[in-house]
Amino acid sequence: MPRYRVWNNSDPNISFEVEAQDSEQAAYFALSELDYSVSAEPIKEEGEGMEFVKEASIDGTSLVGYIEAKYYKLVELFGEPEGSDGYKTDAEWSGTLDGVVFTIYNWKDGKNYCGAQGQRTEDITQWNVGGHSSEALRKVKEFLFLNQ
Repeated sequence: MPRYRVWNNSDPNISFEVEAQDSEQAAYFALSELDYSVSAEPIKEEGEGMEFVKEASIDGTSLVGYIEAKYYKLVELFGEPEGSDGYKTDAEWSGTLDGVVFTIYNWKDGKNYCGAQGQRTEDITQWNVGGHSSEALRKVKEFLFLNQ
């Protein structure tokens, strides 16, 4: 059963946790125990329910690190690639994870840049991660770990 944090609306520093089906039931439990107005919200476990949003402005992002992942796993998690620049990249994904902007792309190792000697996109396993900070790399790695 999910856990909820409930708190006193007059003093949010006064809070406790309850198990309930939803926030309404959590607030009801709290009201039956306390004599004041309360609110409740789900407690998000570390990494649980990480929110992926496909639409994101990637202006100003740059390389923040690398990941090892199979192409098909990235397709499973993020959908088909959004395309490429037709020159240095062959596949690109972007979005936000819990509000943190990220990009994933190959760089100068595919057929677009290397011609016949380049890797097929489906065979690429080393990917660049871009973002506004290293938080993007941390979020992408966490998302991959949680969805392995």
